[in-house]
Amino acid sequence: MILASQHRASLPAATTSALRPLLNGRSWLWAILLTATLGSVGNAFELTDTLMSYVRAEFGDEAYQRLQNYQRLQLLASRAPIDRQLRLVNSFFNQSRFVSDIEHWGEEDYWATPVELLTTNAGDCEDFSIAKYQTLRSMGVPDEQLRIVYVKALELNQAHMVLAWYPRPDADPLILDNLIN
Repeated sequence: MILASQHRASLPAATTSALRPLLNGRSWLWAILLTATLGSVGNAFELTDTLMSYVRAEFGDEAYQRLQNYQRLQLLASRAPIDRQLRLVNSFFNQSRFVSDIEHWGEEDYWATPVELLTTNAGDCEDFSIAKYQTLRSMGVPDEQLRIVYVKALELNQAHMVLAWYPRPDADPLILDNLIN
């Protein structure tokens, strides 16, 4: 992979971008999600009973189970060392299908929330990177150590996004990629 650029991820920017679905007619999940107790980054992420009931009714038991597994992952992995958290979160999200935004959402560029990614069990590279970033931040991984990075996926010959973890500012990063576990 060839690094094209790096960007610090931040919850306000991700949240601002993610509010766009309200304007695009997909308020179904956001209206419910906004009732979830998100807390601040670095705190636990709790999905409300209202959201969970809605997901079960609209998307079925498998989607509901993925969200339950997500909450379990956060509770159990939040006590683990950072290197273990990174591997657990990467593996957890990489179970979802990699699908283009056009195919999945009918739009050229749509940044889904972690709940949307898990509910639909699919997303593109930005969705995976954002979900991993927000989950690791909720587990207490310092923002200074995480970067969302644009790269070129050589095998796909296209731009790609991954999450990079830097144990120290001058260290080589561990790359959390949805194409390569």
